[in-house]
Amino acid sequence: MDWILHQILIYKITLSRLTGERLFWLYLPCILIDAPRYFLSKVLLLSIELIKATKALAIQEVDEVKLNLNLKVSILVPGFNEEAGMVHTIESLLENKYPNKEIIVIDDGSTDKTYEYCLPYAEKGLIKLFKK
Repeated sequence: MDWILHQILIYKITLSRLTGERLFWLYLPCILIDAPRYFLSKVLLLSIELIKATKALAIQEVDEVKLNLNLKVSILVPGFNEEAGMVHTIESLLENKYPNKEIIVIDDGSTDKTYEYCLPYAEKGLIKLFKK
């Protein structure tokens, strides 16, 4: 126990003799290593939060533009002998969530049943169908 008290006393005396310059050199490794690590981590975390906030704001602005701009869009779908894929194309366009759209299908002189496959959609008023 005496040895521990002796070491504490020596440590206390040693610290009391340190000048400002010696303290600076003693803590210089801490300043050079820990301070940048601490501050750079804070700057990095702040940067990440700023990027997230900017992206969120950009997404919100795009959503507002989508809501505010309700322009009519015409989608032209020309096809020649497209009976295999035309129904899938029309279904895909009808699933699009844009509210103010018109789908115009143009059968460009097909020799297959493209027109007949598209006709039920035109009769329901979902598309406009033209045959050349």
